[in-house]
Parts: sequence; structure tokens; C-alpha cells
Amino acid sequence: MPRFPSVLWWSAVLLLAFGTSMAGASDTAFRGGAADGERRPAVARANIRLVVGTDFAHVDRTRTSFFDSNTSTTSLLRFDATDAQDVRAELVGTLPVMHVLGMRARLRAAHGSLRRGQDGLDPGNDDFDTTSWGAGVELFARDPDRGALALGGSYDRVDERGGFEADDFGASAATALFFPDMGSGPVDWTLRFAYTRRRISGAGSSFDVDLDTFEVRGAAGWYLTGDFQLELGGRWRRSDADVFVVEDRGGFLNLRWLLPAPVSIEVFAGGAAGVSEYKQPLFPSDDRLSYGARAGFVLRFRSAGNLIEAIRAHD
Repeated sequence: MPRFPSVLWWSAVLLLAFGTSMAGASDTAFRGGAADGERRPAVARANIRLVVGTDFAHVDRTRTSFFDSNTSTTSLLRFDATDAQDVRAELVGTLPVMHVLGMRARLRAAHGSLRRGQDGLDPGNDDFDTTSWGAGVELFARDPDRGALALGGSYDRVDERGGFEADDFGASAATALFFPDMGSGPVDWTLRFAYTRRRISGAGSSFDVDLDTFEVRGAAGWYLTGDFQLELGGRWRRSDADVFVVEDRGGFLNLRWLLPAPVSIEVFAGGAAGVSEYKQPLFPSDDRLSYGARAGFVLRFRSAGNLIEAIRAHD
């Protein structure tokens, strides 16, 4: 089990302090003009949404070496660049629990592939095709005019064509602060912590492996109009498998647009870029360029007529 980085503890303390102070604020500017004493429910009404999308991610090759002065030998560590892509679908139901509490239930499935080498069309021994399915539950407290706090858990099963199997157990905590239009458009400030333990086994693995992953994601989403959002943010992620560690740092940009259509359909697209640092005992770490892109659509049922209300009061 890796040491939980102190930055996460400090971030959690600041998150709790800031969220608590916002929850106690009574300034009507953060209530979207609501009258004193009025508070809208956490979930305007029970609703369902279907999310379908595709993701692509690239990580440059790994090149590092270790010189043993005792034996005067040099050991080389070499990995080819990797390209991963998947297609995924998720069904999300949001239900009111109490006036200030709501719950999200998720069912999801995905099919993906990972390719190493210069020619991604020529599969080799290091190529993987995977299918996954899973479920998650999240309980949240929300004021659509101020913000939200959420806690959740999840389970995912991953199966690889060659017999590789994995069970992912996840937990998360998140907060959001909803700022009104102060001249440049409303803004959603979000911060999310996530932890996943992956247990790897099966005929495709010679031994059982535990992979622990910590992730922190922060973003600001500007509503340029009531139906269009521009999101800018950053992400830090550390995956520790005892024999190696991968630490990713980078930024991302996402666009979300609720189409002017008879049905409530949102399209989204985005990109990300950063550095993926690979660490292995004895060898110096290697910083590799990483980048990716995503696109898809969200089909909503029983939701709001504009994007800002769909996100803040329904999703």
C-alpha cells in the first residue's frame, strides 16, 4: 500500500473548510436570486441519462538505464509508445432521497484496446483487447444555487482476451461550488478525489498483483451561454504496483453543448496533455509526453431545458 501523499490530506482539509463556509453563507448572490429561507431540492425530479463516448490516449516510449558500478554493467529499460482507445456506455439514474440529499446509480460497460509499437495496426504480444462492466452508487447533498458534496463507491470487472482478469474497487469524494453570473458568465468550480484498488489475476497473469491508484481532479466550467460550457482543469494521478509507479500530471479542456433539438441531447468533446512519469527501483525515472482526446453524447430523460439547470439541479 503506497503512502498517501500529504498534498491530498491538505487538499481534503481545505475542501472541507471551504465547503462548510459556503454551506453556511446566506448571501443571496450565491442563491441565484432566491428569497431568504427558500432552498430548492437537491434533485428537481427523478431522471435518467445515457452517456455514450469514445476515448483515446497516447503515452510516448520509455527509455532509461541503470549503471552498476560494482559490476561495471549497464541495464536498459525500454518500452514502446502505447496507444489506448475505448468505446463506453453508461446509464445514470438520479433520485431524490431527502430535500437536500440525492443519489446517483450507475451501470456501465466498455470495450477497449491498447497497442504498443510504431504500427498500431499490427498487433503483437504486448497488445490487449479488454471488455469491462461495472456499477457505482453516489450519495450527495446539494443546493442547486450554491454547490454540492458527494461520496461514492464503485465496482468494475475487466476481462482481457488472453485470460487477464481484474477487479476494481473504487471510492470517491467530490465537491462543487456554483457561482452565479458576475459579469463573465456562471462558473462551476469542481474538485474530486478518487481511489481505486485493482486486483489482477487469471491465466494471463503469472501472479496476483494489487494496483493502487490515487487521483485528484480540479476544474472550472464557464457557461458561455445557458446551453454551452467551457471547462478547464488539471489532474494528478499516481498508480503504484509495488514493482513500478506511474505518476501523471496534466491539464485538460472540455466543451459541452446542449443541442437545440426536440429531445434533450448534449454533445461533448475534449482534449488533454501532460507528463507521465515512470518509476522503477534502481532506474532513474523517465518523463514521457502524454495526450488524449474524447468525444460523445448524453441523452437525457426528464431533465431541464438548458444545460446549466440540467447539471446543477438534475444530474
